[in-house]
Amino acid sequence: MKVDTKEGDRSNLNKVLYLGICFMTMSTAIVSAQNLLSQLYSQLGFASLGKICLFVIFTMRGICSVINTHIMKRFSIKTGIVVGAFTQIITICGGTFIAFCDKYKVEGSICSSASVVFVNLVCITVGGIGASFLWFSQSTYVNACADAKNKGFYNGIFWSVFQTAQLWGSSLAAFTLGRADAFTFYTILITFGCCAVIMMSFIKLPENLQNNNQRQEPQVPLRVAIKNFRNIFNDRRYYFLFMALFFSGTAIGSYINFLSAAVTEVVNSDDLFVTNQKTGYVFMAVAIGTITSGLLTGRLADRFDKIKVFTWTMITNELAVTFTILACLSQNYTLVLIGGLLFGLGDTSIQTMIATVIGFIFHGDQELFAVYRFLQAFGIVYAALLSILVPRNYPVVYYLMVAVSLATCHYFYKIYHQDFKRKSTALLSDQQRLDIELNNISK
Repeated sequence: MKVDTKEGDRSNLNKVLYLGICFMTMSTAIVSAQNLLSQLYSQLGFASLGKICLFVIFTMRGICSVINTHIMKRFSIKTGIVVGAFTQIITICGGTFIAFCDKYKVEGSICSSASVVFVNLVCITVGGIGASFLWFSQSTYVNACADAKNKGFYNGIFWSVFQTAQLWGSSLAAFTLGRADAFTFYTILITFGCCAVIMMSFIKLPENLQNNNQRQEPQVPLRVAIKNFRNIFNDRRYYFLFMALFFSGTAIGSYINFLSAAVTEVVNSDDLFVTNQKTGYVFMAVAIGTITSGLLTGRLADRFDKIKVFTWTMITNELAVTFTILACLSQNYTLVLIGGLLFGLGDTSIQTMIATVIGFIFHGDQELFAVYRFLQAFGIVYAALLSILVPRNYPVVYYLMVAVSLATCHYFYKIYHQDFKRKSTALLSDQQRLDIELNNISK
């Protein structure tokens, strides 16, 4: 029986909303842990471990993205989401272990420095591998729910709902840290993660993904899958997108790794409660930006030139870095709040536009979704490497290096976009060409 189009759209929209709520619940835990990882680990006596953990988790995400498409042909998208989410709970367990040892003053081999480092690296590695498949499955799921006329809206609404986790997580950090110990904080995060995994087990696949699962696509050897992934990088039509992917990772990684250090520099207080609370407020500003920009960007993407909207999302991230630098130079807390808000706006808007551009212009190519997570992860790794090289008490130096990196990516993005414009006609389907012609006539 043929399903009514409007009824089918409503059903798919509900699926996207439910997925966003599931990811929001999970990321209330994950985002809180990642945003404050370096700061909390430093306060617990492991100054460099937080940075190393962020480096490892995103490195593993990037490496595993190479084989995402190959592995996920053997499993359903739902399996990728549920199992991937479960591995994120394991990620939090590393921080919980440190906080447990600190709270109960456990000594000896169990809580030795070597044991703490080993447990954290194992947990982070598992989490990085799982996150790779989790986010690949998410991108595939949302774009399978959408069609050509609403890809921007569906991606935007997912990111807006999902990014409310920034608000809940930041609020949790602001009102829990300083009033309760780190072990209690991490225990609450694990509880959120467990709830998310249970919720994800009830996810329903859209009809086209159900059909794909029934068809059971033929498997290719891993060597061939890796070669196919590598061949994507030889196509110059994608280069502008590659620059934007690395750009997005660097921008997002910069606030994950160092925004808390910038707040600490600006606040300049010996009171940990004051520092942690004001850091929480900045990440609440990040959360407000992430929540508001998803729906707005999605609607703009469906109504206006997608590449122009894409470019403005990059500019927003550059403005975020600029305000953060000015805040550190002037010791102005208001400016760092504005920087946090812009980081949030830039994060969700560029993520929405990446998914929309891949879904609409490149027909939802699964290999490109894998490349998306690959290059973005290594952009975050690059930001993490900079945070390891630059001491935390020099946030201006760090963000100046980030600013130069983003400007370089933006410059090459503009150059390669000219190539894309010349070759873009070949990427469009007949229906998309017809839609463009009809749109031009209507104008």
